Amino acid sequence: MHQSGQEFLVGTEDNGRRVDKILRIALPELSLSLIHRLLRTGKIRLNDQKTSAAERVAPGDRLLVNCRAASASQLAAAGKHWQARRQPESLPPAAAGQAGANALTDLILYENDDLVFVNKPKGLLTHGPDGLDNLAAAYLATKVSQSLAFRPAPLHRLDRNTSGLLAISASLRGAQLFSAALAAGQLRKSYLALLDGQLDGEATWSNRLARDSQSRQTRVTSDGHGQLATSRVTSLASTATHTLAHVVIESGRTHQIRVQCAAHGHPLSGDCKYGGSALPGGYLLHAWKLQFPAGLELALPATLVAPLPLAFRQALAQQFDCIIEQNCPFLLD
Repeated sequence: MHQSGQEFLVGTEDNGRRVDKILRIALPELSLSLIHRLLRTGKIRLNDQKTSAAERVAPGDRLLVNCRAASASQLAAAGKHWQARRQPESLPPAAAGQAGANALTDLILYENDDLVFVNKPKGLLTHGPDGLDNLAAAYLATKVSQSLAFRPAPLHRLDRNTSGLLAISASLRGAQLFSAALAAGQLRKSYLALLDGQLDGEATWSNRLARDSQSRQTRVTSDGHGQLATSRVTSLASTATHTLAHVVIESGRTHQIRVQCAAHGHPLSGDCKYGGSALPGGYLLHAWKLQFPAGLELALPATLVAPLPLAFRQALAQQFDCIIEQNCPFLLD
């Protein structure tokens, strides 16, 4: 029997998701408990049949929410929210529509059907107003409009003043496979950083780090508390006052490189938050490379590299003169 209500068409990027999870995203004004009650009483139907919270949807499926069971005001508010989230025009003006799509296009290093990799400039937020998540929504607006629950978004985070390589989901499959590989430690993440003091050779630093939510700082602990963080640091060039370091992290803790470098006597130059010396423009930390394992099933090259921004290259030329040209000219390309 047909029931009046609000109907949603399941898109390709919703494939395999649970009914309750889909509706919680598509209708955020409805509480999860209300969604479960509507499901139990048959007021939410899948392809005109009673369904359950755990039922998995497929592209082309139709979800109907009975207008009488959920108040008209709830559904109207939820529907407006859903429609707004589908449209890039709902983004903040600086990231809206074609302007946002163009802004992301200028940053793209590599993309396929599942992932987009960008070279994030220093000063751009990963999330939030005018952040990469809004630019991604504008760039991938067609996919957003065809899905109830999928939202393209950055799959890891770089601090606002950290530049470099960052992955954005372009499909649910891409988000799931990349995130699983990241969580399993299968991705090799390399950074370049300008440090205070002279550091020669290589070092491996393992510390437990704890985050202070009030001061918004991370600290090294000595009491066994905190999350383990390991960084492998190699000096690429050094003088009596500064070091250009290549840092490979085996974990991804907040401010990990900044905190560990400071704790081991070599804070990032310009990082006043963690005791670095003064540097015009602030600290220089760049997510340089991502290396992927074989068999990741995402059709990616073995390695992606984000070129250094101009300000970073100029700082290297000023601090190290001809040392960079002799030791690592590839950084100046």
